[in-house]
Amino acid sequence: MSQEKINLRTIKYEAIRNGSQYLGTTTVDLPDIAMLADDVTGAGINGTVNVATLGQTDSMQVTYNFATWEEGYFDLFAQETHTVDLRAGIQSQNRVTGSIDVIPIKITIKGSPKTLSMGSLETAAGSDNSVEHEVTYIKITINGVVKIEIDKFNDVFVVNEVDFGAKIRAALGK
Repeated sequence: MSQEKINLRTIKYEAIRNGSQYLGTTTVDLPDIAMLADDVTGAGINGTVNVATLGQTDSMQVTYNFATWEEGYFDLFAQETHTVDLRAGIQSQNRVTGSIDVIPIKITIKGSPKTLSMGSLETAAGSDNSVEHEVTYIKITINGVVKIEIDKFNDVFVVNEVDFGAKIRAALGK
């Protein structure tokens, strides 16, 4: 069955810190999500299998890149947990009718600062500075549907609205 719509590109997005502060001209390097895994070998296994651990992710980082010195750049380095909402509109086109639609995407990231990269300072050029955060929470919602939600401190691990962390919380009596 063919897909009726094709998602083409991000039309525009905004980065908002702690619910109200517009972060300015920034691009964001989103984190890679890698499961903690270990090799298992022994009776009943032919060789070795590298098995991911349910709901356990490796360290995740997000980098907020700034074209130049923005107030938000310095604010993101304050030694506290920051919540950043990335709200985007994705251009989508219907294959059959050709109609164009906009799909809302919201990415919420909570994290604490690790690195302040000051970039460079030169005439008639951007500074290419950035702030890197350790991510403890991420939630990706597309068109109102939760696609990913990971909360490292509350045993939440959701993929496509299925909470795989629920079994872990139940085993711990939570």
